[in-house]
Amino acid sequence: MVVTGNIKYDIVTGGVKIADDLKRFISARKRPVLIAGSTHGGEEEIVLDAFAGLARRFPDLLLILAPRHLARTGDVERL
Repeated sequence: MVVTGNIKYDIVTGGVKIADDLKRFISARKRPVLIAGSTHGGEEEIVLDAFAGLARRFPDLLLILAPRHLARTGDVERL
């Protein structure tokens, strides 16, 4: 994983960058990861369809799906 930088996630919390925490979380699992972040309505279905196809080929594939607006989290979870 290569973190190119994002002011929103490069803030320091407790002496550790949020991006560093995410990188450690992903690296510890030693699995391929598909990340779809800042998604909007309708995009999650596309991502989930793509993920389903990829997961057949890569059974250890991990999906991290993060909607742009946290108020949509419940809707995305139901998908």
